[in-house]
Amino acid sequence: METNQFFSTDRFKHLLAREFAINKKTAFLGLMALMLIMLLNMLVWARNRELGFHEFGYGFFLITSGCILASLSFTEMDKAYGKQFYLLLPASHFEKFLSKWLITAICYFVVFTLSYFVFSFIGKLLGQTFFDFDIGQPNIFTEQNILFIQVFFALQTMYLLGAVYFRKHAIFKTMLSSFLVTIGSILIGGLIFRIVMFDLFDGMYQFSPTMEINGKMTPVQPSGDFQKFMRLNGENIVRFWGLYIIPAVLLVVGYFKLKETEL
Repeated sequence: METNQFFSTDRFKHLLAREFAINKKTAFLGLMALMLIMLLNMLVWARNRELGFHEFGYGFFLITSGCILASLSFTEMDKAYGKQFYLLLPASHFEKFLSKWLITAICYFVVFTLSYFVFSFIGKLLGQTFFDFDIGQPNIFTEQNILFIQVFFALQTMYLLGAVYFRKHAIFKTMLSSFLVTIGSILIGGLIFRIVMFDLFDGMYQFSPTMEINGKMTPVQPSGDFQKFMRLNGENIVRFWGLYIIPAVLLVVGYFKLKETEL
């Protein structure tokens, strides 16, 4: 009977067990440090008798810490001997990449959310005890926090790809690369628009959406149906691509980049 070279449940369980065994102490200390920082922030808000901490606190700490964690996913490959040892682990490329994503995205999201609720309750009690002020309890099911969660999972894929691609200082290199890619995409998009819509420009840069039709200068604009469609669906289309399509593509690219590294 041939062994499944792509995915094996037993191999995957052993790989996850290894990850937890190696990183559990560091992960616990890091999470506790993060929760203490968050708790201090809650007490500052209570001392100043201000509401609204949970409107940004949950998303801010989740996204920031999640990006840092994802960037540290493959630090054991930073050095030659660590890389060689990791590459020789009896697991497929897919299992290694999937284990990192499950731990840094799914598992971390669950652990962080539970810890956030626990420390929020502690912060609420301390705020009432020392400052006689209730900063309230978090609600992750608000529209804003649901968007934060979606952004968290989307950014995880980008920083996980950065951890695979860059050997050292992955978080800074990923941030710089994403900034440059964004700027480059805007410039290329603008250049394509300038070339395609050349007859709507007055000079090199002045955009003048008018055309001469039957001897009259007539404004040029999208049809009413298209404008209505974009008003109703434009934001949803952007969200769908930004929160689902692009992250899915980055996961696939990250997997093949890891596979390429191992060849």
